[in-house]
Amino acid sequence: MPSSSFCILNVFCLQQALSPFDKPPLLRCLQTNGQTVLRMNNSTAQHQGQNGAVSKTQEASQAACNARVVILYKCSLSPQLRKRAETELGENHLVRKLAFEALRHQMRTRPDIHFAQDERFLLRFLRAKKFEVDRAFKALVKYYELHKKHPDFFQDYKKSSIKHVLDDGFPMVLSSPDPEGRPIVALRTINWDTNNYGAVDIVKALFMVMEDLMEAEEAQITGINLLVDLEGMGTQHVMQMGPNLARKVTSIFQNCVPVRLTGIHFVNEPVVFDAAFTILKAFMADKMKQRVKVHGRDFGSLHQHFPASILPSDWGGSLGRYSNVDWRDRFLAQDRDFAPAADEGILQHAKKSKGHSKKDSLGSSKKLFKKDSGKGTT
Repeated sequence: MPSSSFCILNVFCLQQALSPFDKPPLLRCLQTNGQTVLRMNNSTAQHQGQNGAVSKTQEASQAACNARVVILYKCSLSPQLRKRAETELGENHLVRKLAFEALRHQMRTRPDIHFAQDERFLLRFLRAKKFEVDRAFKALVKYYELHKKHPDFFQDYKKSSIKHVLDDGFPMVLSSPDPEGRPIVALRTINWDTNNYGAVDIVKALFMVMEDLMEAEEAQITGINLLVDLEGMGTQHVMQMGPNLARKVTSIFQNCVPVRLTGIHFVNEPVVFDAAFTILKAFMADKMKQRVKVHGRDFGSLHQHFPASILPSDWGGSLGRYSNVDWRDRFLAQDRDFAPAADEGILQHAKKSKGHSKKDSLGSSKKLFKKDSGKGTT
């Protein structure tokens, strides 16, 4: 849990890491006046405020030139969630501002990627990594690259492409969050006919639902729970989830997708679960393993995390039988491509950069804290 002194020192370190001459000129002229739009051409950036006035700024950095539009972030969090963000993530107005600058500083080291300049999008990565800029930047780069490396997951990345999976009842988002305000994404394998589609389609649907949820600021702060009901799971399902797929999925969740998975809960797991979970667990980070809870058919154990009042009767709850029909219809009501920026973000013919060097790196906030804590900084 980041302390107030930690946050202050983190801010100081970020300020020292970027001198006024190192900062992209675009960022030196930003004003946090809501969702102000910054429009750029090849040599200049123009600032258009809410009153419609336009003023030229200094020459834009290479990273800024790669973007067509910059959208500034406007906080919409409730006072309670702002306090929670500061307590759990070390986030406040100044930390956000400096983190955006630090992240864009690192984005300039990868001219082969046309990074999105929407601060609302970039903030997902900073929050997912608790404002450790190095980790957020690495996740951002991997997010863009994985859309090229794994077309099996991200080709035709539209809601309409997963309708057949949703029609079978998974995944869905339960109508109520847990007591901590975290959304609950539920998966059930009972209707999965492996003759009709494979595990890749289910994973694709799960990624899409997660991305949809993470567009809401509340979920970025609270994190998300995953509840997996394995009733009806058989050998044919386990064979779909081989070591290669398990490695890909865990790597993407842990390193690429800006999602804070705060809990993974399994219920009704069959005998073959042990074999499948052994494969999956081999690729999990220790922190992720600690968040896994296996409840079996002991719904009393499940209710310690999710009260019966928010669960369907399938899991000992009081809300009637499980059904994703209403949620599915709302989700599919407006089709969309979830990551067009990522699909177009990697320049096809650019020579890939080797990334930022240790000299250029701003480091994570924890490393910066350790580095400067002995210098008498206050």
